[in-house]
Amino acid sequence: MTPAGELSALGAFYGIDVAGVLAHDSAALERYAEWVLGRDTFAVVTLGPRLELATSRFRAAAEYWPAAITGVKRELGGAVEPTYYVRTLCPWADGIAWLGAAATRIPPARTLYGLGFQGAVVKTYALTDCGFVSYRLAGDDVIAEPKEYRADVVWDEMLWPDPRWAAIGELGRTLGFRTAGHVGHHHGEMKVYVERTGAIATDRSFA
Repeated sequence: MTPAGELSALGAFYGIDVAGVLAHDSAALERYAEWVLGRDTFAVVTLGPRLELATSRFRAAAEYWPAAITGVKRELGGAVEPTYYVRTLCPWADGIAWLGAAATRIPPARTLYGLGFQGAVVKTYALTDCGFVSYRLAGDDVIAEPKEYRADVVWDEMLWPDPRWAAIGELGRTLGFRTAGHVGHHHGEMKVYVERTGAIATDRSFA
């Protein structure tokens, strides 16, 4: 099934109109498509958009790391701002120097794997032995509790917490999902990330 077909199937399951995303991002989804599955809503991640109107810090980061892959996560089914990503893959010290003083309070890692820009919030991503950890910066403040993501989880080994999630798991089997690139838990909320086109392998040498 094509990315557009999978997106349509997900839209039908969640009861969310995906026509706008298909019209705007269909070409990009042929190169990279990732679904972020929540219990009641989902999001789409794809490549781009250096030229799309986004936050000024995203544009500055894209200019600072001109060779970096950039992408966008569009939240569907709710009034949530998109997140714009820059895959920095730079030494930690270099990335923190660009971010500024607030970032020096984040526990250090070897590599600043990526940045996400959502409104006034900047999300930092570092790779650990188990997966990713993400600290959020809001101005001069570090949001206290980081988000953690297990990496490379086999679909048929997933533990679905309730019947609704079990139905999502069954839909994934129907669509041919074999692995979740990441599974995140935060404040009781679960998110399952599934790369379908142009998957980028997790390079643990950056941990």
